[in-house]
Amino acid sequence: MSGASPSPSPRSPPRALQRSRPSPSPVRHAVADADESGTSVFRIRCHKTHSGGAMPHREQINPGHKRIRLVLRVLGPTLLVTAIILLVSGVRTFFTGDFPEGPIWQMFVALPLLFVGFVLTSAGFAGAVARYQAQEIAPVAADTINYAGSASRTGISAIAGAIREGLSGDGWHDERRCCACSARITSDASFCSQCGSEVRTVRVCESCGRQSGTDARYCSGCGQSLIA
Repeated sequence: MSGASPSPSPRSPPRALQRSRPSPSPVRHAVADADESGTSVFRIRCHKTHSGGAMPHREQINPGHKRIRLVLRVLGPTLLVTAIILLVSGVRTFFTGDFPEGPIWQMFVALPLLFVGFVLTSAGFAGAVARYQAQEIAPVAADTINYAGSASRTGISAIAGAIREGLSGDGWHDERRCCACSARITSDASFCSQCGSEVRTVRVCESCGRQSGTDARYCSGCGQSLIA
């Protein structure tokens, strides 16, 4: 007997199980098969797996969104057109003097229909109007931000420079003091601008010889005054 015997086809599940399963999604996989010469050949077969799948984002927020939107887009303009026709007919009847016999009631019916039709139409086309407004406003907002950034570049640079100088130690909080008169001196000064003494990085106590910072007034070791 030449050739491999064909494998039996899988049985299809009953219809009751098929109905209860979610919608299938296609999946591809390689299956080994044999040709007429008996050589194994890998062929790509496609079968469908049953998965729940994700609902559209709009349907998750509002089930039946498309159907409701279609109803609003059809019913709203229909009521608007009907209300306009009734309003024009009623106003024409009123001004031509035929209102004792003419349908003057059309004016009073048209006003509520006009309001309801306007509300329904606005709700039905709210998304389209919002997308149109966003597309029109977004370029203007971008140009405004770019213009404001270009115009305020100098001020922002000045503020950033002041912050950088404060953090780098050029401010008063990091300035040194003269060891002779305790006057404030800048970090790059070599002599005091008040008494002319040479600027030293530390203060040395004459009693115990302990070194202290330039902003210290008394020695931390013996309590002796460090100001001459």
